Amino acid sequence: MYSENMWSKKLKDYVEQASSIARSLGDTKVDTDHLLLALLKDQDSALSKYVSKKGVDVKELYQKLREHINSIDIQLNKAAESEASHLIDLRSKIIQLKSDISNIQTELSEIREAKRRIESELEKARRYDLWGARQLELELRQLNAEEEHLRKELSRVEQNLSTVFDKSAVRDFLENKISIDALVKTALKESHYKDQLKEIGISFDRYQDKVLKRFIGKTPEFGYAKNLEKVFEMAQEKAIKDGRAEVSPGDIVSALLEAKDFIAAKLLDQIIGGKSMD
Repeated sequence: MYSENMWSKKLKDYVEQASSIARSLGDTKVDTDHLLLALLKDQDSALSKYVSKKGVDVKELYQKLREHINSIDIQLNKAAESEASHLIDLRSKIIQLKSDISNIQTELSEIREAKRRIESELEKARRYDLWGARQLELELRQLNAEEEHLRKELSRVEQNLSTVFDKSAVRDFLENKISIDALVKTALKESHYKDQLKEIGISFDRYQDKVLKRFIGKTPEFGYAKNLEKVFEMAQEKAIKDGRAEVSPGDIVSALLEAKDFIAAKLLDQIIGGKSMD
């Protein structure tokens, strides 16, 4: 966990600038590359001074990174469009399947009610009408066979859905505990772009928001990406370890450089080696 109350005024300014950069790109999650740009935009920032010491022109670096990040974002948007279209197609298929499921569930409900009625009648018939009891037993066997067939059909549907969606979510869907959209959204958690995003260092929730915006048609809540929140936590831990009550921009820069799996550090590593500030 981290506390924004511990941030210095200058750090808050950088984070606000990073938020503005994210918004300009159409992102609803502020990621480490947005903060990277915000820091490099200020030639007096701890990161800019660090880069200058490495013999890199800060203005030129900022411009190149801005263009590169814009290009990445264009690719993200294309991937999000493709994935959202896939989810919309899935939703259409599930809507039709839901109708079939509802029919099966209705038939099962009717069979259970008929079985309860016959079992009640059978108890009386066995005492007073043996011929009638045999007829009722035959009806009961037929209903049991129909029920078994429908149960197998429902199980087949569940197994098929579970190859695409989370098993527990499928079960909740079949029990009418979650909506069609809630079920379809679980497929996004296993996106085939997930490994590529991880390799680039982009926070998955940033991409997820882009997909959901297109799938649901509603803009997700603006906030910080999980990767950036991890950087905030690392910076705060450094400040506390050093006995300081305030998190400085220098702490954030150190955390950005140390977070090797995230896009900011990966980009810096490609250019200047991304070594620690210490």
